[in-house]
Amino acid sequence: MIPFVAVPILTWIVHYPELEIDLDLAELAITGKADESLRVVRSILDKLKLHSYLRNVWIPRCNPDEGVVSHIFELLHCSGVKRIMHLDVDEDINRPHSDKVIIEALAGHYIEELSWKKTDMCSSILTSAPTIQSVQLYSSGNHAVLRSWSAEDGLLSLPRVCSLFPHVPLCRI
Repeated sequence: MIPFVAVPILTWIVHYPELEIDLDLAELAITGKADESLRVVRSILDKLKLHSYLRNVWIPRCNPDEGVVSHIFELLHCSGVKRIMHLDVDEDINRPHSDKVIIEALAGHYIEELSWKKTDMCSSILTSAPTIQSVQLYSSGNHAVLRSWSAEDGLLSLPRVCSLFPHVPLCRI
């Protein structure tokens, strides 16, 4: 049986001889106090000697004005994390993060699977993470965005993507 230890905010699963860590920041959404939550995350990351690899990272909806997402990726970088197998970022449909914040967050990390729930994300953002092999995209049904995704310089320009999961709402007639 695999030993399982849960720590607040950080869940880690130990497989001998490898260490696989899931970073679940759900408490950021519960507390609503970004500074307090980030302080706790920092103290946990400082105590753990993270490997350069995280299996899963889940970031809940955060206020883009507080810079939480940028701060989280800065902490991961400072902790030596270079590779994330699956990155899942929840997004507020009415107040999404800017393209610049997303590009800066993705750049410099080897990310294999991405599910950033920003509606109508421009495919050029994904070029900042050329290691992505699987991506989930969320659409409002905007035809211009759908055309840009299918254009030659859109998603087809990402050489490693082998799995694409577009989430498009059904049209009403």
